[in-house]
Amino acid sequence: MVSMGDGMSIFPTGGAAAGNGLLNNLIAYWKEDEAAGANDALDAHTNGLTMTQTDNPGSAAGVINTARVLAANDYFSRIDDAWLSTGDVDFTISCWVYPTNLAFGGGQVAFSKYNIVGGQREYLLYYNRVDHAPNDRFSFTVSSNGVVTQAVDANTFGGVVNNSWYHLIAWHDAGSDEIGISVNDVADTLPYALGVFDSTAKPAMGVLYNGPAIVYQHIGRHDETGFWKSAPGGGGALTAAQRTALYNGGAGLTYAAFTV
Repeated sequence: MVSMGDGMSIFPTGGAAAGNGLLNNLIAYWKEDEAAGANDALDAHTNGLTMTQTDNPGSAAGVINTARVLAANDYFSRIDDAWLSTGDVDFTISCWVYPTNLAFGGGQVAFSKYNIVGGQREYLLYYNRVDHAPNDRFSFTVSSNGVVTQAVDANTFGGVVNNSWYHLIAWHDAGSDEIGISVNDVADTLPYALGVFDSTAKPAMGVLYNGPAIVYQHIGRHDETGFWKSAPGGGGALTAAQRTALYNGGAGLTYAAFTV
């Protein structure tokens, strides 16, 4: 939970979409095309929100160009900042994951800003293996106060298998009082009017925090991660058409194809 400290708005501005609108409200986009080893995940968008690597993630073929490969103790994170913090606002997370060992741990995180210790839960997009019923689902969890959580599960899509690409999108729509998750363009939503807590947790790809420790590590490839945010009703919760455009029939959509 931080402030920009300079009077700047944390919400980007943009007019009505003339194209796919995916540059509007975009906060950060990590292509994850970096080579294997001690290479951070660079933000291709304007805010320079680099995700710092831990323990030398690998590299392999991705949905678009290459992806980063996460084994045990490999992940990316950055300090808590206003850009990736939320609250009762519209926001969307999008990424591709290719799990290779779903039996590893009780779940596996795609993207999070979530610390179990100290009541600093905010948002969590992950594979739920044994965390809550129904199991074997991708899930999106938010908290209104840092302690109590609400999850929307990808029940319509169903179970998950190793060695397959999945496009995950999760969103909080403050204007419509809804949270949602989409897997390979198959969506589930849940009414939710309590807002999202602005925590002090670090944003991370591939893990969540339990105090200083990491848990729920993703094992496999991780690719093409984006984060959008706006004031309520401002378009930070992507539309169904925008989610379909990002999935692009399973081929993914390049950052270069994003328009206003």
